Amino acid sequence: MSDGLACYLVQMGRPANPRRVVSSIAPAPAREVVTSREADAFVEQWIDSCN
Repeated sequence: MSDGLACYLVQMGRPANPRRVVSSIAPAPAREVVTSREADAFVEQWIDSCN
């Protein structure tokens, strides 16, 4: 979609909303930054919650 420069903000049990897109390289508080492993695990849980 954006060469990795943007991402959807998603909620468990809800489909992705194209109006909730943020920059993936914007500054963020350290407490909100996760590892790629944590992000992958969340995405799997999110997908399962939408099925």
